[in-house]
Amino acid sequence: MSAFTAPTSTTIPPYPELTPGFDNKQGTYWPNLSATSKTALDQLTKLITDKNIDLHDVNIEFIDSKLILLRFLRANNFDVKKALAHIEKNITWRRDMKVKELVEKTPESILGIELKELTKVFPHWHHGYDRTGRPVVYKQYGKFDASHVKKLAGGNYDRVVQYHVWEQEACLRLCLKQTAKTGKLVETVTGIVDVKDMGLFQITRDFLALTKLLADVDQGQYPETLGRIYIINVPSAFPMVWRMVKPWLDPIVTSKIFIFGSPKDYEPVLIDFIGKENLPSNYGGDLPPLNCNVHPYEESMKEYATVGLTEDFPTSIKRSESEADTTVVTEGELGDEASVDPEAVTFAQGL
Repeated sequence: MSAFTAPTSTTIPPYPELTPGFDNKQGTYWPNLSATSKTALDQLTKLITDKNIDLHDVNIEFIDSKLILLRFLRANNFDVKKALAHIEKNITWRRDMKVKELVEKTPESILGIELKELTKVFPHWHHGYDRTGRPVVYKQYGKFDASHVKKLAGGNYDRVVQYHVWEQEACLRLCLKQTAKTGKLVETVTGIVDVKDMGLFQITRDFLALTKLLADVDQGQYPETLGRIYIINVPSAFPMVWRMVKPWLDPIVTSKIFIFGSPKDYEPVLIDFIGKENLPSNYGGDLPPLNCNVHPYEESMKEYATVGLTEDFPTSIKRSESEADTTVVTEGELGDEASVDPEAVTFAQGL
């Protein structure tokens, strides 16, 4: 392995402990880049400059252009030509999707329905932060009805995809907020995917079509923004679902997925990584449970959108300033956890 270069930045905050940017074993994160990584970054920077590419067309807000370029380089194994092509494709996609206009809208105006109607058939929320400062997003698939989602959105998935883009942009802004608040560089999101009560009847053509559409957006347009995903309450049907979905995912993404069965298996892990004081009670924490009366992006709407919460959602989760504060972990605070391939495991949690 090439020797690391000496740190040269005083303006970019350090990464939190127990994140890849902190460990940086391959020298692919700023500031301690390997010689190979630094060369690739320099080459890509020159190409971006020569082509007069405005990186605000990639990220509306960002801390430093180097961090954007390194995200795309890591996603393309530091192949400079592929990273440049990826960036140019991303800019075209964002212009076609009109992302800068989308982020100024409310979810309701994007979807054309009250958001509460969507959460009834696809419960999902941003709720708090893990101990490294990452926003945590929860999704419950037990009630997920892809065909009903399609019907609500007007007969196709265009509005659903637009709303998903709005979600991704909201999470990026929350990462910036956390960086300012904690003094640590937060670039990624933690996901909790709850598949309790998910059945084979849900795995329809519409389900697979929507899943692929959203996976393509996440991997193609928001590279290197996933910290980790915990898939929990895994039922016996899940290995079959995973075999269908896994081929669509980049190996880098699948390496960030951790799979657990019952609460006795996942609650200790979530408490260690997120904190009991930051978890809703339906996931082993001290906060009120998440439910369909909780606005999926309450905090983001309050702090970043041009308009406030709709009256359809009450402010259901109350936290004091001390409870809402994120505690950045120190090395060794979290227990070991293992990624489990569901194809090799028989899960006891039945339907």
